Amino acid sequence: MLHGILGRCLHLHHQVLRIAVSHRYQATWSSKAVQEAFVEFYKQEQHTEIRSSSVLPWNDASLYFVNAGMNQFKRVLLGEAVPPSPRVVNSQKCIRVGGKHNDLADVGTDSYHHTFFEMLGSWSFGDYFKQEACSLAWRLLTTVYHLPPDRLYVTYFSGDNNMGIPPDLETRDIWLQIGVPASHILPFGAADNFWEMGPVGPCGPCTEIHYCRSPDTVSAGHLVNAGTEQLIELWNIVFVQYKRLLDGSVEQLPCHHVDTGMGLERLTATLNNLNSNYDTDLFTPIFATIQQESGCAPYGGKFSGTGSEVDTGYRIVADHARMAVVTLADGGLPKTCLSIRKVLQRLFRTAEEQFGLGGGAHSKQPWLPALSGSVSDTLSCRYPEIQSKLDTINSILQHELLHYNTARQALEPAWKELVSKEPGLSVLNDRYTRGLISGLNKLLPDIEQARGSHLPLPISIRLNVEFGIPLDIIEEVGGLYSCTINVEDFQQEIKKVKKQKLMSKNAAARSWWSYNLDDISAQLKETKIDTTNRESVYSYQRRKDDCNTIDRNNDRFSTNINTIVNSVNDNSNKFDKSCLYLYEPVDSEIVAIICNGKVVESATPGANVGIVLRDSNFYAAAGGQVSDRGFIEFHNTGNNKESSTTIETSPSETINTIDRNYGFKVEEADEICGYVIHWGELIDQTISSDGTGSESSCTDNTRHRLIRCGELTRSSIDAEHRLACSRHHTATHLLLRAVQHVAGGASSQVASHVASDEFKLEIASYGALDTTALMLAEDRVQEWVAEGGPVTREEMELTAALQIPDMTLLPGSVYPDIVTVVRAQHPDTPAVELCCGTHVLDVAHLQDFVITSVESSVGVGMRRLRAVCGEAATEIRDRGRLVEQELQRKMQAAVERGSTKSGTSERTADVKWARKTMKQTLPHRIRKKLVHFAEKNPEENSSVETIDANVQATKILLQDLEEIHAGHGEGAVVHFVCSQFGANKKILKGAFNIFEGRSHLVVLHIRGSIRARAVLTQGAIERGG
Repeated sequence: MLHGILGRCLHLHHQVLRIAVSHRYQATWSSKAVQEAFVEFYKQEQHTEIRSSSVLPWNDASLYFVNAGMNQFKRVLLGEAVPPSPRVVNSQKCIRVGGKHNDLADVGTDSYHHTFFEMLGSWSFGDYFKQEACSLAWRLLTTVYHLPPDRLYVTYFSGDNNMGIPPDLETRDIWLQIGVPASHILPFGAADNFWEMGPVGPCGPCTEIHYCRSPDTVSAGHLVNAGTEQLIELWNIVFVQYKRLLDGSVEQLPCHHVDTGMGLERLTATLNNLNSNYDTDLFTPIFATIQQESGCAPYGGKFSGTGSEVDTGYRIVADHARMAVVTLADGGLPKTCLSIRKVLQRLFRTAEEQFGLGGGAHSKQPWLPALSGSVSDTLSCRYPEIQSKLDTINSILQHELLHYNTARQALEPAWKELVSKEPGLSVLNDRYTRGLISGLNKLLPDIEQARGSHLPLPISIRLNVEFGIPLDIIEEVGGLYSCTINVEDFQQEIKKVKKQKLMSKNAAARSWWSYNLDDISAQLKETKIDTTNRESVYSYQRRKDDCNTIDRNNDRFSTNINTIVNSVNDNSNKFDKSCLYLYEPVDSEIVAIICNGKVVESATPGANVGIVLRDSNFYAAAGGQVSDRGFIEFHNTGNNKESSTTIETSPSETINTIDRNYGFKVEEADEICGYVIHWGELIDQTISSDGTGSESSCTDNTRHRLIRCGELTRSSIDAEHRLACSRHHTATHLLLRAVQHVAGGASSQVASHVASDEFKLEIASYGALDTTALMLAEDRVQEWVAEGGPVTREEMELTAALQIPDMTLLPGSVYPDIVTVVRAQHPDTPAVELCCGTHVLDVAHLQDFVITSVESSVGVGMRRLRAVCGEAATEIRDRGRLVEQELQRKMQAAVERGSTKSGTSERTADVKWARKTMKQTLPHRIRKKLVHFAEKNPEENSSVETIDANVQATKILLQDLEEIHAGHGEGAVVHFVCSQFGANKKILKGAFNIFEGRSHLVVLHIRGSIRARAVLTQGAIERGG
């Protein structure tokens, strides 16, 4: 009887326990609670929490986006970096769009694919291994999250004979010891249970934990890895214990690691007994916002049947909004990352087609802020940067929607016409991609001809290069015609095309541009010489003594410190006392010589020679900044054709034994894999063709001096050129910061070009960046220059640099693991950037600053600013003041005449003066006034402001051509145009239309570029031309 009572009590206890477990399992788990529980569990196990990295892979060119938690620890796994801690836990933002992992097409069609997701991860770097990794994972799932153990299946690696790796029986036995039934432990091959970072490098077996949703939890093993939603993968635990070699074999790593990853979305759905990730609180608030903004029926969770299209739309819009908001918060821009724009266009199209949400800046229903706000509400608790940048995010989203609608309205008729001919194209998602319609109209017959086979490489290359169509869209088009594309061949060919284009563009000016730099790099590596020591590049200081004491006639190397701040041939006496910098010459030796693209031991220098030195103070072109120029002189060893004896000397002796009769004039410097190559030609300063003893190039009729490897040298940079470049590079940082101040954070640098005569800064702007804003930015920089402030540079790890507040990064760039942080201090927020360029030591050393032109024709929402610093800026501003005074005088005279209308002789003369004056380099604000004055009816203000200097100049130059055409009879016309601004192609095309029916020759010289077009009429040809 007692036995029966005890039995009933025990049965009742089990019932209560099952109810309690069931209650805990059924309880609602918020995604926030799930994430916090994961992190807290591992922190209790002595793991260090590491914050999520940006979704933009700033130091990994192989990735479009960070797509796994291990990305930020890649160098640790490769053995190239020290781990931040032996045990690590984090929640990583991940995106899978583009490249090998691309889930874009699947999003919305099922319950678990996403473009953006969060990966819960834990790591052991050489600490614990398989036993503890499996035990911790099992304990978390069953005792913290209270998942029923009988619903969990695990897998292990079954071995691979080709790799010579046996089955991972150790992991199998660990699961058995933990208590997992043998029927729930299944072996799988390399396709499912072996992880590799790449073709070579770290790899290892993995064990996965799967969750069974099926009522039958006992015999569901056949569903594991079967692609069914009844049994899903929950957690992947990788044991990084091997290294794959080039020949395909593997070897044991000296240090073993553990890398685990579990998707937050799927885990949250599982803990709440939901069959779809989209039913969790990560998505339902966003669905509610879409429903509220559109007025459509609420989300119904359908994947097929009536109403499924609307629900699919819900999933697409919500998912894509999450991806866009997170990426924009991390500094991504649609203009520099086409994947963002592609996702946004799919979002906009779906929102309009399924929910009637469209419009742009003037939409009566601005739904995007509400959408991004709901995304921020669900994610900002883990990623606070989203909330702090929400205003910027909304500006960019609204701008992109306006851009999308503008493109759609312009291209829709052409698209419909194309689809009427080829109905199969209607399923294309990116129908408004730039160049797509024109490219398809041109090449569809060739694509059709390749149907069912490989798309010929020339066709895919032409679609990309000529029409600008991205590879993924080319693949999508090819798929519609059952054509495959060899991506590897495509990418290699694109690299060749880009390199050839760059070489052909520059080869005319520099013969070494025709060389294969990859080949030269391989040759230099084969020599086993050390890479160039470049420490002296950044070793310079400001001279504090009176510059008038400097003997300007001294030889370039007559003192230990190079105080010559002028170029080789500059004999002017004008010196800038407040900003004179000292750049020390560097004693070194030649370690390699490149002649005609080959690494040689010696050469007779000429235009095709490059010299590699052991130590160099030459800045090699990088970061948008042009390279240094300068001079290299050689130790006088008698090392020529008649004598090749090498004389041993100490470095101190080289100062007094420099052969000043010869020098190598460095015109450009390149860095290739750590080697700095100095390109130029030998200068003989004693013999010239006219016998006067002036400087000349070494030719066959001079003394044929050889330069040889091992020869001692002294190198000096053109310090005036360096100082001008340094000023302009610092000014680039300041101008970007100023634009962001006046136009908001939704402005980012796209590219820059820093030279000694000026700098160009291309900005992607998502706010109001009109003339008023730009002039405010100019004023701000001038104020900072007047105030002054130190400019510092500091080397640090990239991970540390990314934590610096207000750090400016260049979207799309890939940075090394050790970076240089440049801070330009000023009264407002300092300009802080990652930069390898040279800079002045104080903001005040810019002396002066002026914006000379603004171009908006470089792209939608883009501005290209040109600006100048130093004495040149002062001269331009002085010139501008004189022009402004004359302009005011002419305007006053026009008022006194009582008319500014065109037609009078005075007005005609004024317009000609304004047009002629505009060809000079002037402050942009003065140029704007001239343009307005030169209009035929300047008192009639245009409702649309044009700030583009090239657009303005082109319009005026075409007006000049029209006047020439009208005032010079019917004969042939020969006209030469010299201007600082204007669009060559548009002017030549306009000239062709203006002079239609008459012979003409128009030659343009615009900002150093010469273009011409000659047209002979049939009558002129018949008359003999």
